[in-house]
Amino acid sequence: MKSLIFINLALVICFVLLPNFVEPKLTKLTSKNYEGYLGEKSTKPCFILLTSDKCEYCDKMEMLFTQLQNEIPQMEFLSVHVMKELETTLKITNEPKQPSYFICQDGMFSQYLLPGAPELILEDFKELLEKDKVLVVDKKNRIEFNKEEKTKLLIYQPNFDPKNQGVVGIIARHYQFELVVAVTTTKAIAKGYNLINKDQAVLIKNGEKNMYFKDKLVLPPFKEWVDKNKNSIVTKIDNLMFKRLAYNTYEPQLIFISNPNQKTPQINTLKRVGNWLEKLRKDDQTPKTISKLHIYWIDKSLEGESMKFLSLKENENLPLLLIWDINDGINFRYDGKVFTVKKIKEWILKWSKGQADKYIKSSEPPIDNDGPITILTAKTFDEIVLKSDDFWFVEFMADWCSHCKKLQPIYEELAEWAQGIDGLRIGQMNGGENDIKMEYDITGFPSLLWFGKNKQKFERFNKARELNELKEFILERLPSKKEL
Repeated sequence: MKSLIFINLALVICFVLLPNFVEPKLTKLTSKNYEGYLGEKSTKPCFILLTSDKCEYCDKMEMLFTQLQNEIPQMEFLSVHVMKELETTLKITNEPKQPSYFICQDGMFSQYLLPGAPELILEDFKELLEKDKVLVVDKKNRIEFNKEEKTKLLIYQPNFDPKNQGVVGIIARHYQFELVVAVTTTKAIAKGYNLINKDQAVLIKNGEKNMYFKDKLVLPPFKEWVDKNKNSIVTKIDNLMFKRLAYNTYEPQLIFISNPNQKTPQINTLKRVGNWLEKLRKDDQTPKTISKLHIYWIDKSLEGESMKFLSLKENENLPLLLIWDINDGINFRYDGKVFTVKKIKEWILKWSKGQADKYIKSSEPPIDNDGPITILTAKTFDEIVLKSDDFWFVEFMADWCSHCKKLQPIYEELAEWAQGIDGLRIGQMNGGENDIKMEYDITGFPSLLWFGKNKQKFERFNKARELNELKEFILERLPSKKEL
């Protein structure tokens, strides 16, 4: 009898409860529920994940961030489809880079990059939300505040309550990757920074005059003031800050890179160039390309994706000055032997007129390149592949890539097989040593592309990287589909 009851109970669970179980997902943000979550009456800050049909990580990220809904109840978790709802719902016309997200609180949006794999993203995001956002400066942690290299924003609020962070908390969250935002309630410390009135703030920049905000700390005017004045003439950033910049800017930037702990007398020269740029910004006749140019200084080791963005080699000679145009993925390097204000000005003006030489990172082609696999470089790719009448199957790889190493013997066997087919060539380019055209959208290694007779069009191989799959893919695209 007991066993019968147990069986019946199991059947109830299987046929009644399980069909009603639905895997939890993030709430979809639409124009209909926008006001409820992000309007003036909303009480919680909102995390908004931007999703896209072309985003390979979005589904996995959505599943991972769904887990956070129970772990972080003080926040609403939402998702919005970039192409379907972004402009109408969030009223944002510039499509952000994928993958990315926004945090919204009190009507203010902050966009952040989600770097790397979803597993790393989750830990990064949890740390972001759990750490204290506002540094309260007193005698104990004044040293910690002063040792920071970034521009610092110090706010004097005698009656500040950490439990109710208000404007200070919102500003801290919004600028946490750009500024050190802190508050002090101590009169003696405030006086040391010439803060003598209540609700006063100062921007402290290395080697520059402090800037003061003396009005009431009301969000719109205070944020506008911070936005206008937060950048130093030369802004010092690290690898993480550069990655944030890379995914959140659409304007060319002037980048100076030096070795860690290297003496940099060039910085004084760059500050004078920065002052010249400031004057140009006030002139309506100045080309927009120059007026939006800002100087960033990186003196810490760059790695991975940052190296790729700036076309840097592992053994790059530093210091180095370049203009980085993120939209076209192009770098323009200053090759002047004399590092003077006059010469750098001339180079910038030459660049603004489209007369500066583009820099292409390229390895040297091998002397003997007649093997089954043709080795391609950034400088030889156009001549060998794009101007060729042959069909090309090209692998973009990197020396450090374990998947590339696994594919190599299969790819070599494929190349031996392809030698028996007239008009078919197998190529390989090292993406770690060569710039790859932006339009190929190579986001990982190995990546395999097919180039037919029309070299302006290409196809991406997305099947299992097995010999038979590779052969079948190629044969389907050749004019004569023979069994070879």
